[in-house]
This record gives sequence, structure tokens and C-alpha cells, in this order.
Amino acid sequence: MLDREPGAVTDRPGLLLIADKDFASKEFEADLARRGAAASVVQAGGAPQG
Repeated sequence: MLDREPGAVTDRPGLLLIADKDFASKEFEADLARRGAAASVVQAGGAPQG
């Protein structure tokens, strides 16, 4: 999604994306950081982990 719509992050400073724990990874978080965003990983039925 972010490769197809790069403005989704660059046009929204401080954007927070919420990702399922099975989708998120260190690589995913590093990619978001390069784009100026952060991730909050949520486990099913739980609180954010990051």
C-alpha cells in the first residue's frame, strides 16, 4: 500500500499504523521509520506492543 501511495505517509506527519503481530516485523518497522511513520503492533484481544 505504501509503495503504491507514498503520500499516505509523507502527507501525514506522525502517522501511526496499527498492524497485526503476524504482519509486523523489524523490516516493516524499519521501512516505516524511513518513511517517517511508526507502527503499533497489537496482539489479538490485547494492548499495543510498540
